[in-house]
Amino acid sequence: MSSDDDAADASEGDAEWNALVAAALGDACCGAAVCDARDGRVWGATADFGPRTYTAEIGDDETARVNEADIVRAAAAGARHKHGLRIDEKKYMVLRMENGVCYGKAPRAGCCLAATKEGTCVVVGAFDEDAGQSAGRCNVAVERLAKYLGEQGF
Repeated sequence: MSSDDDAADASEGDAEWNALVAAALGDACCGAAVCDARDGRVWGATADFGPRTYTAEIGDDETARVNEADIVRAAAAGARHKHGLRIDEKKYMVLRMENGVCYGKAPRAGCCLAATKEGTCVVVGAFDEDAGQSAGRCNVAVERLAKYLGEQGF
């Protein structure tokens, strides 16, 4: 697998990458993706999950166009985006950012974004407590896949 093999439709990802994401994160996450850290394009993802572009309320009577690929890129760089942490059209509160990993929390849900040591990609995973998933399992799975991809040169 290489980042040069990205699918033309980034929202669907590449079949080989999709299989890797499903195998590594499918049980621990309700949705997961591996995205390019430079432009936020999806290399692989679970069904119907990944950075989206949409209009969202960002304050009192204020809306803005949100591009979640920009949020993924910011998290990969260790920065917070001006529209907060939003993944798959859900807003999360940032709990902490450290060593290339960002942890987010929403009511009965959460997410983890982990950049590889090479900084070429970001692993994104979300969990849903109502589906029997937990922060611990999601975080471990996301960080483990990011470490593995880093060891493979990504």
